Amino acid sequence: MERFPGSSGSGAQGWLWQRVTGVTLVVLLVGHFLLKHFGMGGSEGEGITHALVVAQLRNPWWLVFELVFLVVALWHGLNGVWMVAADYLHAPVLRVGAYLALWIVGFVSLLLGLVTLLPLAG
Repeated sequence: MERFPGSSGSGAQGWLWQRVTGVTLVVLLVGHFLLKHFGMGGSEGEGITHALVVAQLRNPWWLVFELVFLVVALWHGLNGVWMVAADYLHAPVLRVGAYLALWIVGFVSLLLGLVTLLPLAG
């Protein structure tokens, strides 16, 4: 596989992480959907209330589940965007700018996720 001049790798590591996080996301998404939408009273006609969500997030295992979901989804999405950007941005200044922009977007998104989840967990 041809490498971009000046790059240190072929992109195989990023490609592999996309597959690992993709499979992990499928498992987490199915688990989230089934457990949150059907395992919390949603299928019994009561609906899912804010109080039910807060009560569930106070369980440390559920909080870890949601935090892992957040981190894996962010990693997968940002790594995917970076892989596309790296294929099309050839000027070093553009590549560095895109890389920094993705880190900033990732950091802000992670902070927003933490600010949303952690207060609910009490």
